[in-house]
Amino acid sequence: MNDATSARLRIWFMALAWTFAYAGPVRAQTVRTLSADRVLATHVHATVDGAPVISAVAIDGAARYLATAGDDHLVRIWNAADGSLVRMLDTHSDWVRSVCFAPGDNQLATVGDDRSIVVWDVETGKIVHNIRTSAHALYAVAYSGDGQLLATAGFGEDAQLIDPGAGKVIKTLTCPGRDNRALAISPDGQRLAVAGRDGIIRLWKLPEGELLRDIEADKLRIRTLAFSLDGQELASGGDGRQVRIWHVETGELLRALPKRPGRTLSLAYCGPDRLASGSSDNLIRLWDLASAEEQFELVGHTGSVSALAWHAERRLLLSGSFDTTARLWDLNGQPVGKPVRQAAKPR
Repeated sequence: MNDATSARLRIWFMALAWTFAYAGPVRAQTVRTLSADRVLATHVHATVDGAPVISAVAIDGAARYLATAGDDHLVRIWNAADGSLVRMLDTHSDWVRSVCFAPGDNQLATVGDDRSIVVWDVETGKIVHNIRTSAHALYAVAYSGDGQLLATAGFGEDAQLIDPGAGKVIKTLTCPGRDNRALAISPDGQRLAVAGRDGIIRLWKLPEGELLRDIEADKLRIRTLAFSLDGQELASGGDGRQVRIWHVETGELLRALPKRPGRTLSLAYCGPDRLASGSSDNLIRLWDLASAEEQFELVGHTGSVSALAWHAERRLLLSGSFDTTARLWDLNGQPVGKPVRQAAKPR
């Protein structure tokens, strides 16, 4: 065997080893691709500093409005039906990291690096509350299912529970890490989960704020959390490149999905047995949790997929990306186990 052949073999074995280490076993199942039904291009409404990186997205309960936000300090409200810009909300003085619509209400909560928690009236664009209680940048915000509670977390050691009606903090909870970028409230409003740099998920009972348990979920940073629609499961993802599913009441690991290239930055349950994951390789993957198999890849983003939001009734998935676009995906007609024959063309 000559030197050239030996070198080629070494390269081939290194590539094979990388495939198994980072992408998991070679997939035997067919993975189909889907394209977005609508693209929201923020560059059309960009400021003088250019189009923003999008780090936060949300869909309101009636699926009338979409919200996007990012590093230009602005929150944009879009018409979900036609993708037109409704208004821009301007009061944050730094990167807006997270947005969340109040259930059954016309209010939107936003947080960011300026340490502000802002509650907006979506119809008028006016500020309802501007709350500054944290000494650290805030990275995540979520409403409880009844809209009576807000939870926030960020770069400090605590999470805060807020009465959105009064605009006041009602309880401060101690988090396991100093950099907590992932936060989720179960759909029934009974559980709060927070995680961050140390890979530990901390669970509390709401509204009391009673500590339930810690789950040692990963040795690397956790960047995103999502509860299942029935609140019994919790999905986690981050720098470990593997999404894991946990039993909420016991903390038991239920399943670990095959590794894929890229960090997992966003998660959203899209049904009882379907999970969407957005990652730094610019892809959104739809997983069938019953088989732990990837079934669809949602393609079109050219930057990391930093945020996902799901509307269960309309079966709409909204994604935001560092490529400065948000994309709306209509998943009606794409049930788990039945890949589409032809991907829809972006409008």
